Amino acid sequence: MNPQTYDQLKSEITQRMGNRQDLSTRIDQWAMDAFTELTQAPKATFRELDAIYDVIAKQGEQRIAVPGDFWFILSLRDEQRKLDQVHWQVLDRVQRTIGIPVRYARYQDFLELDPIPSQDWALTMRYRRRLPKLQAGMAIPLEREWHEMLITLTIARGLAALQRFEEGGMTKQLAAADLGDRMDNPLLEDDNYESTIGVRFK
Repeated sequence: MNPQTYDQLKSEITQRMGNRQDLSTRIDQWAMDAFTELTQAPKATFRELDAIYDVIAKQGEQRIAVPGDFWFILSLRDEQRKLDQVHWQVLDRVQRTIGIPVRYARYQDFLELDPIPSQDWALTMRYRRRLPKLQAGMAIPLEREWHEMLITLTIARGLAALQRFEEGGMTKQLAAADLGDRMDNPLLEDDNYESTIGVRFK
């Protein structure tokens, strides 16, 4: 099975879970949770979810809005350097000054800059896009090499929800072992290998 759309992925999950059609709505939620779990894994990166946003921080305005598909920030820089990220409570403890921003904090759907820009200032943000809601007919938002793991993680969640804890635990261990045997893209590129996900042989 080589699923390209969510319908195909869901069909494969349904078949592996005993072809129970009554689980359709629950599978949607389990699959979304599995996608979120996988894309938050600290070991892996997902270039298809990474984005760049060029923005002008306006003179005298301490906040810039994040893009609509924003999930979490990876870095913020101007032409000379990367800005430091701090907690918003750090900025609340000091009197704001006017100048060239050197640090920022995220709060709600904004980034707060410190100092407040003394002139319009160009910034570049690298960020992770939020996963789209899984819907019928949509292309799977992750590359093919992750599809089998997504199926396995979804099944593990489903089995646990159905109180088939032993099977669910074993299935989850399979997914964890699979992730542990993979080498991420940046590591492959650092080693001058072809930039793909592969197996690390021990």
